[in-house]
Amino acid sequence: MSEDILKNLIQATGISEELISTEIKALVERAGIRPHDLTIDDLRVILSDYVQEVLLSAKEHCETQTSRSENPNNFTLLFPLDLK
Repeated sequence: MSEDILKNLIQATGISEELISTEIKALVERAGIRPHDLTIDDLRVILSDYVQEVLLSAKEHCETQTSRSENPNNFTLLFPLDLK
């Protein structure tokens, strides 16, 4: 069943299987879970951690650009969550 979970997730993304399967499998590996032992609950935790990493990285990137005055139009960058 766990192989089906990964296969369904990969297909559901709508992203090229070559691109996304490597990323998802690396996330599962990084979590220390063997793909055939993966449960849907494991996948929820893995993906929520991944989304949080992506959001924090994007926030840091935008803050760095703003602090370097790379925002010539003085747009305010809005984030719905303050994750500090």
